[in-house]
Amino acid sequence: MGDCGEDEDAEYADKKEEQRSIPVRLRTTQALYANGKLIFVDPQYAPRNGMEVVVTYLVVPQETLVSDVISALRGRGKGENLVEKLLQFRQEDRIRDERVTNRLRV
Repeated sequence: MGDCGEDEDAEYADKKEEQRSIPVRLRTTQALYANGKLIFVDPQYAPRNGMEVVVTYLVVPQETLVSDVISALRGRGKGENLVEKLLQFRQEDRIRDERVTNRLRV
């Protein structure tokens, strides 16, 4: 068993010496996979002319439900007075609508 491991290590060392490093520039961009194609969110960053790409993707488990997402987000806006802000925006909308209605009547 010791001889086999030593031979493998020597063979690996030879292969490692043969490897060359090629400088590359990595770019991160978003894409969607649909109908067998990658659709890039920003076409400016889509690869061209047969450029080789490495694709890393997110796997979303099938059991992820909307209720799981909602429960994960619960409490995220704590302390931001969101109800008061909503009521303020609604009041501003009502005032704006009344002004427009009054202008149309004149």
